[in-house]
Amino acid sequence: MKMYYGCGTGKKLVFLIFALLAVVSCSREKEKIAQRLLEFESPPYEALADNSRIAELERDVAKYKALVEEKVGAADTLGAYYKLLALAYLDKAMYGKALEAIEDAIRIHPEQHTLFIYRAISAARLAKALKDEAEKDRYMKTSEDSYLRAIELNPSSTQAMYGLAILYIYELDKAENALPLVEKILRKETRNVDAMFLLAATHYLMGNTEGALETYDKIIATSEAGTRRDDAKKNKERILEEAMR
Repeated sequence: MKMYYGCGTGKKLVFLIFALLAVVSCSREKEKIAQRLLEFESPPYEALADNSRIAELERDVAKYKALVEEKVGAADTLGAYYKLLALAYLDKAMYGKALEAIEDAIRIHPEQHTLFIYRAISAARLAKALKDEAEKDRYMKTSEDSYLRAIELNPSSTQAMYGLAILYIYELDKAENALPLVEKILRKETRNVDAMFLLAATHYLMGNTEGALETYDKIIATSEAGTRRDDAKKNKERILEEAMR
């Protein structure tokens, strides 16, 4: 006997199948969460033959899952709020307040590399405004560590590498540390004019006059440099004048 299901009946069957799969999936998820909860119990829980403890935990998971998800969502929203607050403080040059807001955001999202970039920027700018040398050094170290952490979290972040290179060249007098960072940026972005200027400055500060002149020549020959080619020409002329003295 052939059985024929009309279109409406077929849709009902499909709906029932998906509903059943959803229930099974939810049940498996609760069981998995319950198993993980057992790992946190002290002393370590030894499974009973009737799995009564797992069943108890599954009931608790079902009861509080929505509340947990709500709190996680609220924390995520709070983290976004702290980031926006930090950017607003940076725009107002309120670097101490910006740093505090970034620290709060990092406590919620400790592995977002962009947060560490903004932490580095805030700390460095705050340091430049301070008179106490020890305090200034402390914030500069915070900036350096923050850039390094950002690169650790995202090794391809040219923004973090560029910021750290600037810090090494213009604030910490460590041009030799900047060189590999700038070279890495230019391997990724061969026509990055900002990075080219940093490379020329790095060579110059390290006493490599030839390397600086070659880099300025590359900038002058780069169409993307636009009017900045005039800056490269002036810098090249200054170096040549110094060499002739």
